[in-house]
Amino acid sequence: NRFLENGNDVAALKQAVTLLLTIPRIPQLYYGTEIMMNGQKNISDGYVRKDFPGGWKEDTQNAFTKEGRTQIQNEVFDYISKILHWRKDNVVISEGTMKHFLPQNGIYVFARSFEGKTDLVILNGTSKEQTLPIKHYSEVIKEVVAGKDIISEETINLSKDLTLSPRQSMIIEL
Repeated sequence: NRFLENGNDVAALKQAVTLLLTIPRIPQLYYGTEIMMNGQKNISDGYVRKDFPGGWKEDTQNAFTKEGRTQIQNEVFDYISKILHWRKDNVVISEGTMKHFLPQNGIYVFARSFEGKTDLVILNGTSKEQTLPIKHYSEVIKEVVAGKDIISEETINLSKDLTLSPRQSMIIEL
């Protein structure tokens, strides 16, 4: 089965991709994930391996172009593209160590560190707003008072607790 099976849960897909692209190892994305292709083997094996839409003049949809994708497909495509471009030459992700923190209230946090640089990954795995007590991560945040979330491109104040939206993912460069 594809990750989405026969669903279209954008938030779950974004969290899964965020996790996959920030943990150690070489990530593997099945073609079409970037445009939310779904499918289950119980329908048929071919249903899971549908052709990527586009590339031939007879195709009614061309997902190879922004204009050929739906708004939601572009949102997911842009999200995955942003993280992939960020991680491409990021030695913290490719060579760094990983420190897990005990999940609390459905929030999973881990840090990737390499040669004095740290990226903090935060995943709110719940469907409700949550407060993240920042003091629990002081051993990796240290004296840093702000970081940049590469997903939203916003500066994040790390001197106070964070409020996380339902299913929010953050990758904060410290």
